[in-house]
Amino acid sequence: ITNFKSLEDVTVTLEPVTVLIGRSGSGKTNFVQAIRWLRDCIFGRDAQLALQAFGNDWEKIICATAKQPFQLSFSITFDAPGFAEDFTYDLHFQAANQQHPHAGLSLFEEKLALGKDLLFHHRQGKWVQPPPLIQPPPPGQLMLGAITGLQEATIAYLVLTNGIGCYSFPDTVLSPSQGISQSSFTGLKDDGTNFVSTFSGIISDLRSWKNLQEIAASLRRLKRNLKNIDIDQPARQNIAVTLEVEKLRLVLNLAQESEGFRRLLACLLAIYQEPPKQTVIFDEPEKGIYIAGLAILAEEFQNYAERGRGQIILTTHSPEFLDHFNPEQIRVVEMKGYATQIGPISSDQVEMIREKFLRPGELLTVDLARLD
Repeated sequence: ITNFKSLEDVTVTLEPVTVLIGRSGSGKTNFVQAIRWLRDCIFGRDAQLALQAFGNDWEKIICATAKQPFQLSFSITFDAPGFAEDFTYDLHFQAANQQHPHAGLSLFEEKLALGKDLLFHHRQGKWVQPPPLIQPPPPGQLMLGAITGLQEATIAYLVLTNGIGCYSFPDTVLSPSQGISQSSFTGLKDDGTNFVSTFSGIISDLRSWKNLQEIAASLRRLKRNLKNIDIDQPARQNIAVTLEVEKLRLVLNLAQESEGFRRLLACLLAIYQEPPKQTVIFDEPEKGIYIAGLAILAEEFQNYAERGRGQIILTTHSPEFLDHFNPEQIRVVEMKGYATQIGPISSDQVEMIREKFLRPGELLTVDLARLD
């Protein structure tokens, strides 16, 4: 990522489970926002539409320390189901006025490759390598998602749009007062506002009924008297939580549960939704969750990757939560000279964790994490 907010020039290798840690203001949320902006830009095939989340103001996402010639660039390597080789997608925007880049950017270059096979490449409105079609479309805008007859490009588009969930849940998560989301992505929305329909999709399909059982089992570890969770009948407009008290059942509306319970359920819905997301990103998912719930959540994240459902990326400020992850899964985020740097933990800290002289959570308290 080049020139998105504080990400002046950042390259990150991501694991099946990756945890980003660092001081406040170091750039963790900027990294999450960069992936969300790229996803939204590709989905709508319009950078200006993706900019709406930032008040249609380029100045809010352009790096303040960017150098000329000014470009906002993304290069992402990813896999996709059914393909033995990795995809590589490059997208570059350039300021029309290099003296005043905040005035706006326009598409400069786009390229998609599968392994060593270049599928298409255009620069400044001209084909450098057109797609293998007799009549390729004119390259005046984003081509990913607009090329019919090239299945590889369609798969790449789906992975980078509907295949990515970027979740940052508000304090009112999973409550009627949360409001209505306008996003047209499939699956659980970034703010969780369509949680009822997402939950209904899980319980309405017998093929995903096991997911509901696993969600209930995880919640039961936090709340022992939980019997089950269900949709209220016949309205089917709210999630009902059933508790068992002295062999009698008490049915409550989900809105009556604590924020921590609702937030844990929101995270579980994100990873158990059908179809699953290929990459699920959480910005500080531990907020408001009781310490015992953090162990449950970390275990669910690890299982998500180990079972091959998808990849987990998250940011955290919680030492207790970080204790549940391996040092190889942790990436340090630092701010140096107004620019964010992201990389593995220093080798000496990794060794101290392996030798039990240091816990992962102490990288946030006792011996602050350092870049390798």
